[in-house]
Amino acid sequence: MSLSEKLRKLRDNRNWSQQTLADMMRMDRSTVSRYETGRSIPNYQTVVRFAEIYQVDKEYLVEELDQLLP
Repeated sequence: MSLSEKLRKLRDNRNWSQQTLADMMRMDRSTVSRYETGRSIPNYQTVVRFAEIYQVDKEYLVEELDQLLP
């Protein structure tokens, strides 16, 4: 499963809107959308913040980021 799919699934499992998540992450809703569709790749610090908010091991998300970077 890709990072974008994991981010979308984690949000959907909590029944949060993109706007709710964006407010928690202190970012624009459109940024959340780009991360969930794979049009943008979050930086490491943002991935760690997602892990904190979703209360998942950051390695669950970071392993995907490592594969996307050269």
